[in-house]
Amino acid sequence: MTKNLDAIRRPMDSGEMRAAITWLEKQGLLVRRPTEWQLKVGPINFYPDRGTIICDGEVEPLQSRGLGALRDFLVRNTNCSADVIMLSLDR
Repeated sequence: MTKNLDAIRRPMDSGEMRAAITWLEKQGLLVRRPTEWQLKVGPINFYPDRGTIICDGEVEPLQSRGLGALRDFLVRNTNCSADVIMLSLDR
């Protein structure tokens, strides 16, 4: 049996993973799931269970953690230089 690692929702997802997926989808953002523990939006990698946020090409994660920190980061878009991600809070 092969796993589809790109399947976004999985039966054994944690509450943190489910909340992150739901929020990202509601914002209309294209979200991928490269690994069981990771969500990816453009150049931004988010690990919901630990709350870690790291941009492609960076060595260290952001100091802020969690879904709230991801929300703030996407709105500010201050550290990822690879792609600009626009987020409408009206969605």
